[in-house]
Amino acid sequence: MNIEQSEEFYIIIKKVRQYIPDVDIEFRFNQNTESLELIFIQEKSVMTILHHNTWDEIKRHINTIISKNKEINCRICCDKIKSRTGCTKCASDWCHECYINMFKTGKGIIKCPFCRYIPDVCRLMNEEEILLGERMIRDKIKNKI
Repeated sequence: MNIEQSEEFYIIIKKVRQYIPDVDIEFRFNQNTESLELIFIQEKSVMTILHHNTWDEIKRHINTIISKNKEINCRICCDKIKSRTGCTKCASDWCHECYINMFKTGKGIIKCPFCRYIPDVCRLMNEEEILLGERMIRDKIKNKI
């Protein structure tokens, strides 16, 4: 992580802590995607913040995650969500299994099924990279729950 990124992320971390001071949350920098990840402990959810996300987008996504009226079932597969993730742009959310399926089907490119946004960090991958990526995603889910 370079100095500019650390300053940018420090400011975001400070804003998030001020915005939701009573929510149990952890922060981590993902070196593979050069993004900041917010881990919502009680909600069992991970939120990724990319460099170009605006504060309004970040707040909308936070509100979706901590909302009391949040969907219990995934809007894609309709199964109960055990662990959720979602779009960094529109804040739609879905289960990690659907995320993994999008990752595999898109060969590393994950397109939001609701707003069609594709993060800049996505790229086409070969079969070996896809298997490794799926394993890494599953490991993150296991370590989070």
